[in-house]
Amino acid sequence: TILIRIKMAANPNENPFMQLFQTEEDFSRVQELLKDEVEELDAPTLKITDPYEEPLTNEYRSNLLEKIFLFTVRETVSPASNGLSSPSYLLKLPSLTTQLRALGEDLILSEDLLDQALVERLHIADKSSLITRVKGGKSGRLFTEKMATESRVLFYFGQCFERVLSCDGRDPRVSILCRYCKDLLLTYVSTQLVSLSSLIPSSNPNSPQKQIEELLEQIYNGNADISLTFLIEVLNKLPSDKIKQLFLLGVQKTLSHVPVKADFPNPNMDRLLKVLQFLAKQVDLAEMVISSKIWIPAVQTSKEYSHNTILGRLLSLTPIPQEFGSLPKVFGEFAGQTETTLDNRAVYMQEEIQKIVDGVTEFVKNLLRHGGQVRTAVMEWIIGCFKTSTGRSQMISEYSDPMTQALQSFLHASDGFYLNLLWVMLKVAVPFSRGGLVQANKVDPNYTMCASLPSTSCGGPVLDLSGESALVVLEGGEPVHPSLPLSFSTHWFFLTQKCLTLTYPSAARPFLQLQQHAKKILADGVLANLSLVPDEQTVLKIKVLLSKYYVYKTHACHPGLLEAVMEFIAFVCDWMLWQLIASQPQDKEIENISYSLLNEDTLYFLQSGVTPGAFHRIPESVVEMIVDVVVMFQKLQPDLLYRIQLSLGLFVSIFAGWQHLLRNPHLRARLVEILIILMEKGQNESSLMLASYKEERFSAHPFFHLVLVESLLRIFIDTEHSGEDMLFEQKYRYRHQIYSILCKVWGEAEYRVTVQRLHKEAVEGYLQSTSILLLKFIHLLVNDAVAILDRALKALQSVHEIEQSEENGEWDGLSVDDRKAKEQEKEEAIENAKLSNQMSERAIQMVVEVARVTPEVMVLDTMVDRVAAMLNYFLRKLIGPERNELKVKDFKVVSFSPKDLLHSIVLVYTNLAHSKQFCAAVCSDERSYSRELLQETCMTLRRIQVPLPIILEFSAFSNQLEKAEKEEEIERNLALQAPSEFCDALMGTLMRDPVTLPNSQTVMDRVTILRHLMSKSEDPFTRSTLTPDMLQEEVEVKQKIETWIKDKKDAKQESQLNTVTSAQEDEEVDDEDDADLY
Repeated sequence: TILIRIKMAANPNENPFMQLFQTEEDFSRVQELLKDEVEELDAPTLKITDPYEEPLTNEYRSNLLEKIFLFTVRETVSPASNGLSSPSYLLKLPSLTTQLRALGEDLILSEDLLDQALVERLHIADKSSLITRVKGGKSGRLFTEKMATESRVLFYFGQCFERVLSCDGRDPRVSILCRYCKDLLLTYVSTQLVSLSSLIPSSNPNSPQKQIEELLEQIYNGNADISLTFLIEVLNKLPSDKIKQLFLLGVQKTLSHVPVKADFPNPNMDRLLKVLQFLAKQVDLAEMVISSKIWIPAVQTSKEYSHNTILGRLLSLTPIPQEFGSLPKVFGEFAGQTETTLDNRAVYMQEEIQKIVDGVTEFVKNLLRHGGQVRTAVMEWIIGCFKTSTGRSQMISEYSDPMTQALQSFLHASDGFYLNLLWVMLKVAVPFSRGGLVQANKVDPNYTMCASLPSTSCGGPVLDLSGESALVVLEGGEPVHPSLPLSFSTHWFFLTQKCLTLTYPSAARPFLQLQQHAKKILADGVLANLSLVPDEQTVLKIKVLLSKYYVYKTHACHPGLLEAVMEFIAFVCDWMLWQLIASQPQDKEIENISYSLLNEDTLYFLQSGVTPGAFHRIPESVVEMIVDVVVMFQKLQPDLLYRIQLSLGLFVSIFAGWQHLLRNPHLRARLVEILIILMEKGQNESSLMLASYKEERFSAHPFFHLVLVESLLRIFIDTEHSGEDMLFEQKYRYRHQIYSILCKVWGEAEYRVTVQRLHKEAVEGYLQSTSILLLKFIHLLVNDAVAILDRALKALQSVHEIEQSEENGEWDGLSVDDRKAKEQEKEEAIENAKLSNQMSERAIQMVVEVARVTPEVMVLDTMVDRVAAMLNYFLRKLIGPERNELKVKDFKVVSFSPKDLLHSIVLVYTNLAHSKQFCAAVCSDERSYSRELLQETCMTLRRIQVPLPIILEFSAFSNQLEKAEKEEEIERNLALQAPSEFCDALMGTLMRDPVTLPNSQTVMDRVTILRHLMSKSEDPFTRSTLTPDMLQEEVEVKQKIETWIKDKKDAKQESQLNTVTSAQEDEEVDDEDDADLY
């Protein structure tokens, strides 16, 4: 047929067989080849017959009905001769046979006779006397003598149902007959169950209730011939008011099989879960499940929820032991095992965990689909779990004392329970969590406002989050009226978020604690020689450590669980981004929801300082969860972070910067840690930058380039004003991370637009405002650089002194304890010096980048003196007489490179050397500047082999300072001679732009007061609030100062002229004297 149709095709493009060929030429070539081969065939007269066109014969239909129902009306039974196999045993129906013979009809079954046949079959009391064996008939589990004589209604029709399914195949004629039989037997069984339930007491072994109970028990034990599909079909036929009565015993029996402490893996669990899933599918049975005594525990503790509830017992099936500190047994004795065999065992265990989680997930989904009180009961159970888990986030460690471990085991469920619960909740959340931004609008942030409202109006019970801090605390304002009822997505989102907060990282922490020790044991080959270890206690410790390591590796690091967690984290980030997008003004309704909605308009909205209403209601714990999980994953499975980098990177780059989106500066600073992780991973393309993810690099998104630098500057500044609770080390640890990123991006082309915009704002507005972002950043950067380097140099001096005392023999006479104390002191000093040097290196590197890319900002009037003083101070410390105090035995151990540090400082000098203001500021620094210092620096640069161009530039700068020194000397003399009313009240310097402070009525130089306001917005004399716009210009005083300076300079020039003339006369006399001397 195919050949004919190919040959007869007029238009190849319309031929259905064209797809068999790659080109039309191939098609035409095959047509030509077929021309002679099929010439004799007449395509138009070719008849294509349908093998299923002819109807089934009566004999075939009768044999098929016999095979399904295992009864017959034939007197003599022999195997079917039409290709259909006959069953081994058939039950004769004598009454129907007699009736057919009397009517003169053929002794065969038909659909019309089925009703009568089933009625007779059900009323036969002694079925065994009418059974007949078919020689050569088919045997098998569905065709036994017991099934042919089955008297229990449910079991007989259930077996018929299974035979219908086995007979139904490709033949549509057979399928029609099978469907008819299926509908008929389901009608019969439902009618029989309902009628018999009224006639037979439930205690009777043949009652419908007992039959259902027995069938469910057989399915649980794995020896049932009937599938749950049959029971599901029966349920759909039963009247609703009879279902609970019929299934009462079956439900109770099934629930009694839910184990309190089951071994893992449990071979019966798969079948039990299938039965539970079946019960949960029908609303009446689901209501029976949630009404049982083991749904909510009598005693409200986390342990009771895991031990004495249906869901708790199922979720406690885990290789992680339920008693904290007990020895897991799933990995055996370890002796003689290799790391490969243990890893293979772990893979098997992970497959078993996956089965449990998938089964429980389906059970929970079936319950939730009913809505109403069933869904409410599920959410109440979850909320009850959370309420009794207070303190779980501060889980005890593997090394806690026995009493603490015992208390933990008594009060709390195991980590495995929480990991399973989390995974189930993540799986249920998939329909909305995989939707990203598109599904984000389905989650209502007003959930947190509904805890006090009735659950009926909220669409379910609400987790009380009123005690948690919001991202931004709302002061006053109108109360929010949420739109009720809340969607299921909203409920499940916040419950899942809470579960993730409780579970990670506390459940993964033991794995990380054990990992290093376990890997060392495995690497050293201890397992192979475990029998040779003489100390039994040591052997036991090794077994315990490896057992716990592997069970946590198996469960907490399950690839499926980790991927589900990352998927949810990505959705949370998208949800937060959506709250921002939805809050900004839109010209038209949003049609295409995507990351392209983050653009320059979003940046303007962020800069406006308006807090979206949602952020007054979203709890901080949402962001804390993201940070904790991502930091933990960086240790567990860092590659997974790359999959969600677009959502995560955009979220972090925005929320780290703006305090009107997230008030807590500590939390915002921790977000920078995520940026560090993402950007470092992005550099390692070989392991992380898979081809499928290249287009989703967060660092390639245009909005990231717009927002990153400004965000980092903002959080940098806000860490300075975060209160006394931010310790020195903590603040500089945060800033060290910010420096790491800024140093990489400050001069890159992608970020140039933002840097240039910030630079322009600073240069044009520095006299009008002290809140300019870049100015405040550089102000704090200078503070940091001085403070951190000073700390680092002092730490080096401490190490130097300790090493000197050790070399001088001062340790020789010390006792063992004293020597140990000295060594501890030395280690601490080295560690302190190392940390301080690493921090100072980053700060100095940032100064170099700012001076290289945006030098004009560093030489502004309000900034230049501080920058010059900082550089001079650094130079004096590195080149001056104190430099030998920085010598230590090994610079690498303390992360100190004086050559690189000096090189960096010189680069800043040369980058700013073009500015006269900078040169003047360098010379005016009386604390650290000297000509000798610069000369020594030039010599040192040659000695350490700094590139020649840099040496030449610095030498030129040094020569350039000679003229600046003379000018500075003039300025200094003018200041000494100036009347007090012309001098700055704070610094004593001659004012050039005098202004009056409105509260104290003090006159100061504008530059001086602006420099002060960079640190504190207050009057230095009265502590009252002061801002640049409040300063009052003193025009008359300024004119007087300018006139006075002009008069002084004129007088100075005239004096210098007279001095020069006198010097020339003296020079002639001196020449004569000099000649005499030589």
